[in-house]
Amino acid sequence: MKDILHKINDACNGDVVFTGSVSEVFQGAKDWANDIDIILKDATPFKYCYKFSQHPSKSAYSKSGIRAIFFIKGKLIDAFIENEYPEYVVIDGLKFETIQSMYNWSLKTVGRT
Repeated sequence: MKDILHKINDACNGDVVFTGSVSEVFQGAKDWANDIDIILKDATPFKYCYKFSQHPSKSAYSKSGIRAIFFIKGKLIDAFIENEYPEYVVIDGLKFETIQSMYNWSLKTVGRT
Protein backbone atom coordinates (compact mmCIF):
# COMPACT_ATOMS: atom_id res chain seq x y z
CA MET A 1 0.00 0.00 0.00
CA LYS A 2 2.88 2.36 0.76
CA ASP A 3 3.84 2.48 -2.94
CA ILE A 4 0.31 3.64 -3.84
CA LEU A 5 0.45 6.37 -1.18
CA HIS A 6 3.74 7.65 -2.57
CA LYS A 7 2.33 7.52 -6.12
CA ILE A 8 -0.65 9.67 -5.00
CA ASN A 9 1.66 12.04 -3.11
CA ASP A 10 3.93 12.44 -6.13
CA ALA A 11 0.98 13.08 -8.48
CA CYS A 12 -0.13 15.90 -6.14
CA ASN A 13 3.37 17.30 -5.57
CA GLY A 14 2.83 16.62 -1.87
CA ASP A 15 -0.41 18.60 -1.74
CA VAL A 16 -2.53 15.78 -0.25
CA VAL A 17 -3.42 14.58 3.24
CA PHE A 18 -4.21 10.92 3.90
CA THR A 19 -7.08 10.35 6.31
CA GLY A 20 -9.40 7.65 7.64
CA SER A 21 -8.22 4.12 8.28
CA VAL A 22 -5.01 4.51 6.25
CA SER A 23 -4.02 7.37 8.55
CA GLU A 24 -4.86 5.23 11.57
CA VAL A 25 -2.68 2.40 10.22
CA PHE A 26 0.36 4.64 9.73
CA GLN A 27 -0.09 6.14 13.20
CA GLY A 28 -0.32 2.69 14.80
CA ALA A 29 -3.99 2.88 15.83
CA LYS A 30 -5.25 0.21 13.43
CA ASP A 31 -3.85 -2.87 11.68
CA TRP A 32 -5.49 -2.59 8.23
CA ALA A 33 -7.29 -0.24 5.84
CA ASN A 34 -10.05 -1.20 3.41
CA ASP A 35 -9.45 1.71 1.07
CA ILE A 36 -7.37 4.86 0.86
CA ASP A 37 -9.08 8.08 1.94
CA ILE A 38 -7.44 11.31 0.89
CA ILE A 39 -8.11 15.03 1.20
CA LEU A 40 -7.27 17.16 -1.85
CA LYS A 41 -7.83 20.74 -2.88
CA ASP A 42 -7.93 19.72 -6.56
CA ALA A 43 -8.64 16.32 -8.11
CA THR A 44 -7.24 17.27 -11.54
CA PRO A 45 -4.18 14.95 -11.32
CA PHE A 46 -6.54 11.95 -11.07
CA LYS A 47 -9.23 12.73 -13.67
CA TYR A 48 -7.86 10.09 -16.03
CA CYS A 49 -7.54 7.32 -13.46
CA TYR A 50 -9.57 4.14 -13.76
CA LYS A 51 -13.29 4.75 -13.11
CA PHE A 52 -12.76 8.36 -11.95
CA SER A 53 -16.00 9.92 -10.75
CA GLN A 54 -16.47 13.29 -9.03
CA HIS A 55 -19.83 13.90 -7.38
CA PRO A 56 -21.68 15.79 -4.65
CA SER A 57 -21.82 14.01 -1.31
CA LYS A 58 -23.84 14.35 1.86
CA SER A 59 -21.21 12.48 3.85
CA ALA A 60 -20.57 13.86 7.31
CA TYR A 61 -16.86 13.40 6.58
CA SER A 62 -16.90 16.06 3.85
CA LYS A 63 -17.03 19.75 4.72
CA SER A 64 -17.45 20.84 1.10
CA GLY A 65 -19.78 18.05 0.01
CA ILE A 66 -17.58 17.21 -3.01
CA ARG A 67 -15.99 13.79 -3.39
CA ALA A 68 -14.30 11.73 -6.05
CA ILE A 69 -13.50 8.07 -6.33
CA PHE A 70 -11.00 6.28 -8.54
CA PHE A 71 -8.74 3.24 -8.52
CA ILE A 72 -4.97 2.85 -8.53
CA LYS A 73 -3.57 -0.69 -8.84
CA GLY A 74 -7.02 -2.06 -7.99
CA LYS A 75 -7.22 -0.10 -4.72
CA LEU A 76 -10.21 2.20 -4.14
CA ILE A 77 -9.22 5.82 -3.53
CA ASP A 78 -11.93 7.92 -1.85
CA ALA A 79 -11.07 11.61 -2.25
CA PHE A 80 -12.59 14.49 -0.32
CA ILE A 81 -12.17 17.76 -2.24
CA GLU A 82 -11.80 20.48 0.40
CA ASN A 83 -10.66 24.10 0.63
CA GLU A 84 -8.40 23.52 3.63
CA TYR A 85 -6.46 20.67 5.15
CA PRO A 86 -6.93 19.29 8.65
CA GLU A 87 -4.16 19.06 11.21
CA TYR A 88 -1.65 16.45 10.09
CA VAL A 89 1.61 14.71 10.95
CA VAL A 90 4.33 13.80 8.46
CA ILE A 91 5.41 10.16 8.43
CA ASP A 92 7.87 8.88 5.82
CA GLY A 93 7.38 12.06 3.78
CA LEU A 94 3.57 11.66 3.69
CA LYS A 95 0.94 13.81 5.44
CA PHE A 96 -1.57 11.97 7.63
CA GLU A 97 -4.50 13.59 9.41
CA THR A 98 -3.92 13.32 13.15
CA ILE A 99 -6.01 10.90 15.17
CA GLN A 100 -7.10 13.84 17.35
CA SER A 101 -8.26 15.83 14.31
CA MET A 102 -10.33 12.88 13.04
CA TYR A 103 -11.79 12.39 16.53
CA ASN A 104 -12.65 16.09 16.87
CA TRP A 105 -14.35 16.08 13.45
CA SER A 106 -16.40 13.00 14.38
CA LEU A 107 -17.57 14.77 17.56
CA LYS A 108 -18.72 17.77 15.49
CA THR A 109 -20.59 15.65 12.99
CA VAL A 110 -22.38 13.15 15.27
CA GLY A 111 -25.97 13.17 14.13
CA ARG A 112 -25.12 14.30 10.57
CA THR A 113 -24.62 10.72 9.35
